[in-house]
Amino acid sequence: MPESRATIPAPPYDSGDHRPLRIVHFIQSLDPSRGGPPQVAMHLADGQARLGHQVLVIHAGAETTVVPNGSPTAVRHQVRSSLWRRFGMTAPETKRIAQADFCHLHGIWEPLITSAWRRCIALSVPFTVQPHGMLQPWSLAQKAFKKRLALALAYRRMLGRASFLHALNADEASDIERLGLRVPIRVIPNGVDTSAFMNARDHANTIAPHSRVLGRGHPYILFLSRLHHVKGLDLLAEAFIEVSRRHPTVQLVVAGPDDGAGDEFKAHISSAGLSGRVHMTGPLLGVHKQRALAEAEMFVLPSRQEGFSVAILEALASGTPVVVSEQCHFPELSTFDAGLVLPRTSAAFADAILEGLADPARFAARARRGLDLVRRDYDWASIASRSIAAYRWALAHTALNTAEP
Repeated sequence: MPESRATIPAPPYDSGDHRPLRIVHFIQSLDPSRGGPPQVAMHLADGQARLGHQVLVIHAGAETTVVPNGSPTAVRHQVRSSLWRRFGMTAPETKRIAQADFCHLHGIWEPLITSAWRRCIALSVPFTVQPHGMLQPWSLAQKAFKKRLALALAYRRMLGRASFLHALNADEASDIERLGLRVPIRVIPNGVDTSAFMNARDHANTIAPHSRVLGRGHPYILFLSRLHHVKGLDLLAEAFIEVSRRHPTVQLVVAGPDDGAGDEFKAHISSAGLSGRVHMTGPLLGVHKQRALAEAEMFVLPSRQEGFSVAILEALASGTPVVVSEQCHFPELSTFDAGLVLPRTSAAFADAILEGLADPARFAARARRGLDLVRRDYDWASIASRSIAAYRWALAHTALNTAEP
């Protein structure tokens, strides 16, 4: 019987095997407009490569891809989608899997991931699956019948044959355990490049203090994520309407690609007569994102569900106060008083925003504790080391689990 999550040793784990590993990551797309998973896959691979491992990232998305630090150490390989969609995993990708010590699959439902796990099983190559929140209750409730059927017909087998499942936090691990998959679970959070975001904060404070470019000369609240229903834009609109009544100048900046919720949000803001105080920038990447975070009064994310938000880590690494919903699954913010974690109501968010505007010193103190937290626990170098330890544990103790779930 496979071991339970509780039996997996906490990091650091040392199997005694210190040879460089050959690692292959699979993700459907590295297009940064698809949110956190592309960033996570590439930064994790980059961090592992910087530790001396041979790392390849295979994807089937658009040519636009995430490039950590401008010069990735990990190698990227784009599959010829017309071939693998017709024939499954083709010869070059099959060869890469066969030569790998370990494979890391990002996501669940995408066609490339399905092809990858089938080939890993056929070639007896150990692998982990990182669901990125796709097995949490809110996600499973979307197109629920289709997902239940897919799990029953194929995906429980995929998950049950993994060496371990990679959860991003304890809440996600508990949600996975409730599915009764009987497979080890390892909790390894996402990470952040702390130096890049702190450099942007220093630049904003010394070169262009309080320029408020995005807020057009006024202080602004920042929402930075996909414009999707799950991210809680409807709640944010209600909260900002109340904030605007009690604060005459504060602006709201909404940055991210439209994923179906943009028009409804704009209509809500327009009907309240606030179009002049709300600025929708589209996606912000690289230095533009870093500057937006550095100059914001606070970062706000009222999500209905998150796996482990990269944007929250980036805000913390920027030294920017954060206000998020309980459904973001980041209890450490409350534990260390490093940010506000709120029930998902417009009143709670409006009150928190107004509190931050009225008492910026108190929010700044929280932001400093948040920066200390990410520097200590969430830098990509540390996360990459933890992932390698998990792979080595799997190679030493589980190899490929051939038992059915």
